Amino acid sequence: MKKRKTPGPDKWIKEWSSDMQLGPLYQLARLQQDNRAGAMHICVYTALLHLWHRNYYRVPFAITRKQVMLLAKIRSKVTYHKVMDELNMFGYISYYPSFHPLRGSIIFFNLTDDLD
Repeated sequence: MKKRKTPGPDKWIKEWSSDMQLGPLYQLARLQQDNRAGAMHICVYTALLHLWHRNYYRVPFAITRKQVMLLAKIRSKVTYHKVMDELNMFGYISYYPSFHPLRGSIIFFNLTDDLD
């Protein structure tokens, strides 16, 4: 089995040099300062950032509830749906849920400065 070569720091810097890719990180900093957001919001948003990275920064990208709940350490479906709906309502993401068991829900990161 051939060992996979990991990219060096130069490649990592080039990948993150785009404003599109840095925008969600700036929004994470804003989310941490938002009085409406709690620890679960930050955990779920961070899980979404991780999944976005695993999807090669595609816009939009698909997620499953199971993936997000596992990464964010959430056990309750009610908490998951509440937090996702609130992140959508607060303007940090655009969330289009899929009720099909094999298709993922669609996520866009909102990169505007005019959050509610």
